[in-house]
Amino acid sequence: MIRRLLIANRGEIACRIIKTAKSLNISTVAVFSRADKNARHTQLADESYYIGPAPPQESYLNIEEIIRIAKEKAVDAIHPGYGFLAENVDFAKACGDNNIIFVGPPIAAMQAMADKETAKNIMRDAGVPVVPGCTSEELMHAENDSSKNPLPPSIWQKAADDIGYPLLIKAIYGGGGKGMRLVENPHEFTDKLQAAQREANAFFGHDEILLEKYLHNPRHIEVQVFADQHGNVVHLFERDCSVQRHQQKIIEEAPAADLSNALRDQLGQAAVQATKAIQYEGTGTVEFLLDEDDHFYFMEMNTRLQVEHPVTEAITDLDLVEWQLHVAQGDTLAITQQKNVVRHGYAIEARLYAEDPERDYLPTSGKLIHFDIPTDDYVRVDAGYQIHDQVSIYYDALLCKIIAYADDRQTAIERLYHAIADTQVVGVTTNRQMLLNILANSDFQAAKHHTQWLSQQKGLTIPKAKIVNTNVIVAATTALLLYQQQDIESFTQEFEDQLSPWFIQDSWQNMSTNQQKIELQFNECIYTPHDASGKNSDQMQTKISSLSVFAEYHNDYWGLIINDEHIEVCDFVLDQNNLTFSKDDKVISATVVRANHHLHVFFDQTHWQFTVGAFASEEASTADSTGRITAPMPGTVVSVDVSVGDKVTEGDRLVVMEAMKMEHTLYAPFNAIVDDLPYKQGDLVSEGDVLVSLSS
Repeated sequence: MIRRLLIANRGEIACRIIKTAKSLNISTVAVFSRADKNARHTQLADESYYIGPAPPQESYLNIEEIIRIAKEKAVDAIHPGYGFLAENVDFAKACGDNNIIFVGPPIAAMQAMADKETAKNIMRDAGVPVVPGCTSEELMHAENDSSKNPLPPSIWQKAADDIGYPLLIKAIYGGGGKGMRLVENPHEFTDKLQAAQREANAFFGHDEILLEKYLHNPRHIEVQVFADQHGNVVHLFERDCSVQRHQQKIIEEAPAADLSNALRDQLGQAAVQATKAIQYEGTGTVEFLLDEDDHFYFMEMNTRLQVEHPVTEAITDLDLVEWQLHVAQGDTLAITQQKNVVRHGYAIEARLYAEDPERDYLPTSGKLIHFDIPTDDYVRVDAGYQIHDQVSIYYDALLCKIIAYADDRQTAIERLYHAIADTQVVGVTTNRQMLLNILANSDFQAAKHHTQWLSQQKGLTIPKAKIVNTNVIVAATTALLLYQQQDIESFTQEFEDQLSPWFIQDSWQNMSTNQQKIELQFNECIYTPHDASGKNSDQMQTKISSLSVFAEYHNDYWGLIINDEHIEVCDFVLDQNNLTFSKDDKVISATVVRANHHLHVFFDQTHWQFTVGAFASEEASTADSTGRITAPMPGTVVSVDVSVGDKVTEGDRLVVMEAMKMEHTLYAPFNAIVDDLPYKQGDLVSEGDVLVSLSS
């Protein structure tokens, strides 16, 4: 019986596990690194304990320390979440050796699925489809003649014909596309086989190759499975995780759209076969690639809870973490017959990451000054952060998962779109706009996406100039004027003389006019003024990156001049971050957040960031001069690939950094000589630090 549970993880998944454990009256124990001392999961748990410095190797991957705390605090079980130690065989063994329940599968199953070649062989033997292919060793075994090495082209040709076209010829020791050829038909096979072998030998010193069926624009379809310790196995239907960027899932949905019921049944049955083949226990995900002809092939099995499990929970009304805990303590599955597992509706999940689209989606870090994500009966948010938390450079850039449910797919998409559009984050840059672009795309809505789709849709990932209208400028200006008034009030509280002109809040200034000039600067936008009716005037659109606004106070209203347009603003109220004002007899509301030298305005489901006055020119001047290669983000130096005095040519690799589990490589921008290398491997650096100095 599990009465005390240690969660060997952090972030949203730790919070997620704690929520279910508490509902089952299980006492929760959290662990945290130095960077996570005040993290949300430590506040939600009944107890929390320090396990080491911020780097994962010294904390969340520190098996010895986690086991020590588990024993000291007499926990019954450890839930590893996902990532970190979730699929670590040594950790599972350490739990067993110390009589602690590991909330996960048997060690043998973990080992079998960790070796991808072994996993494919097991699946093939179990009758689960795998990507067709063969190696020279397999062909020689089939021919029962090891003397035929190298194999003649005729044997390869027969094997290729059996696999079917198109197919790939791949160098076994290859990489980077070298020794690889795509063969579209049998007539070109021999020429491409010989070319691939020649290239493989030239680049890698070996001409061994393999054949593999080429899957054109496949979909990533995975099936959620559950098994108990009594031989019961069921699947909880499939998910589509095809929207990916650099092999990172971004949007997941359940069920997969546009599949026949027969195909869904086949996928589910294959996943159950795979689960039984390795005598699995607990939750797992069997992942398949689905080609354009609706043929599916085993890719891998994840022996843990998946990030995207909430969409399965939404369509089944089941708590997967609760099922995990029951299975781990030896209980029988709550549902043992597949026919009794019922699904309904559609659910879609989007991952909100702290990353900068203006800089090729580099991870970002910082303090969450403002963090507001709306929820309702149809929108769920799984977050590991809350306002004022620090997003660290040491861990994954995932801020939260936003999940929407509806009776049909289109409504689920619309609900998710509006939830993300209403999401407000200040302190780190996010991929919010890219998520909105994907959800609004007609191909995605028609379920025409696949694993290569997002990389082919450049317009979805490249930020576009926003359209800023007069209302946004008025909101920003009014907020700045009200903030100024608040600052004056705060300042004058120190004075007893309330008749002092410093206390009179009527825009009095020690100058001949009370007119103020406010300089707003921002990323390039398309400015759309209003016509006489108050509507946007498309004919007058102009690209701008700064704007001067003149403001003058008149008893009970502000008179603003924006591009020669005279505007009266009255009934203005700023309550914390909520701004309301009247303009042209209409009440307008916006959310405004002041952070350092910036003003953030959220209006009409769009986010603008303004830099005010002198600070704009100050920030613009911080750009590094030619020859100084600076850190684009806080992080750790993984490798320094040059030495002082080296001659480098344009495109040469100089330094590799790591932040939030992602690597970023810095290259020479021109032919140069390395003058200085202030940092070495393992050093921590801040954004803007000079990593390499070059001279021409």
